Amino acid sequence: GDGGWTVTVCTSDCVGALATIAGLFPAYRIDIQSADVFTLRFPSRPDGAGARPGRRRYSGHLQAPEQGPPTRRILDIFQVRALVDPGKDVWERFQKDLEGFVALLVAGHQDTAREQLIDRVSETFRAMEGSDAQFFPVAIDLSNDASPEYTRVTIRSTDTGGFLYAFTNA
Repeated sequence: GDGGWTVTVCTSDCVGALATIAGLFPAYRIDIQSADVFTLRFPSRPDGAGARPGRRRYSGHLQAPEQGPPTRRILDIFQVRALVDPGKDVWERFQKDLEGFVALLVAGHQDTAREQLIDRVSETFRAMEGSDAQFFPVAIDLSNDASPEYTRVTIRSTDTGGFLYAFTNA
C-alpha cells in the first residue's frame, strides 16, 4: 500500500547469487532500502536419505546440479521501494527472471548471467533521467563475535541507485 515491500529469497548458494539478486532490483527500478543476508548450512546426506526418488527440483523451479543437492542455501530478506510504478505483475516477472539467472549460476554459467544482468541494469540506468552516478563514503564493519562459524558484515552508505549490486559485484 505504501509502495514498499518485503521480499524474501531462498535459493541455492552459488557464486554470484547475491550480486544477481541485488542487480535484478535496480533492473526493475526497485530501490533496496535494506537487506539482511544469511547463508544456511545443511548437513550432507551421502546416502541420499531424505531425497525423493526421481526428483531433482528445488523450490518447485530450479534444476539441481548433477552432483546432488547443495548443502548451502541463501536466505535474503530485502526491504524495497519502487522508484516508478512497476505494474501489477512485477513480482511474477521478477521471480521468473530470478529463476532464470539462478539456473545459469547453478549450471556454472556465472559469466553469462553476469553479462546479461549488467546489460539489463545498464539499460535501466540509461533510461532514467538524471542518473549521474555519485559515490559516497562507505562504512564497513566486520565482526566475528556473533558466531564462531560466521562473520557479520555491516555496510552503511548514502542511498545510491544500484549500490548493493555494485558492491557485491566488486
